[in-house]
Amino acid sequence: MEQPWEKEAILLGHEQTPYPMAKSKLDKPPPVAVALLDTHWLIRESLACWLKEIAGYHVAWKGGTRAALEKALDDGLKVMLVVVAVAAGEEEGHQAVKWLREEWPALHCAAYAHRHDELTVLQVYRNGAQVLFLDTVEGDAVLCALSTALTGSVVHSKLSHQLLVDNPDGLTQADRNRENLLKKVSRKQLEILEATVRFAGLSEARMAKQMRMNAATLHSHLMDLYGIFDVNSRNALSVAAIRVGLVRV
Repeated sequence: MEQPWEKEAILLGHEQTPYPMAKSKLDKPPPVAVALLDTHWLIRESLACWLKEIAGYHVAWKGGTRAALEKALDDGLKVMLVVVAVAAGEEEGHQAVKWLREEWPALHCAAYAHRHDELTVLQVYRNGAQVLFLDTVEGDAVLCALSTALTGSVVHSKLSHQLLVDNPDGLTQADRNRENLLKKVSRKQLEILEATVRFAGLSEARMAKQMRMNAATLHSHLMDLYGIFDVNSRNALSVAAIRVGLVRV
């Protein structure tokens, strides 16, 4: 199955624009209907105004949750492009991009980030966005990227292009570390990791009682987990398990 980042890609940058800019209002294409999803009301409204007044798009819908967008589409909302805000550590935007790719593949999808890291960049393209523009990108380049995305192409910045060249499987080093740890951790030990976080305030004996386990068996599992994660306490084990994504809080 072809992955989103394997489609025809065009580089987004200040030296090279992926799509010719209109020279005048007469050269601009008719407004494209856009849906805008961002949990931050002020930024959402500002971008909606910019898209309408500067870029000439028609913002047909704007909202803060994927559920609201899903309802609008189910109720007959007609748009060609969905612009979704994504951020490190916030799943709403990433899940919306993935859902759009799976449930509404005919819609074009662009993402933008207020805060970002390598994981955010890789995740958004892996989930199916055609372009990710950052707050450091100039407005003209954003317009070019959106115009190009509407042709069905994938648009990359130098950063996203290099990240995907270095990680052709679309995984980050954190993803690989998590997969390697999962191979070493048994299902029972994964339950113990989750319990270590959940029962952080309990003694080992009380934690064993909550899990209906023999205290010696629990202690043995914990010792094995300390070795796998290279830590020497339950607190450090909890932090390590959360950091690599084996346990969610």
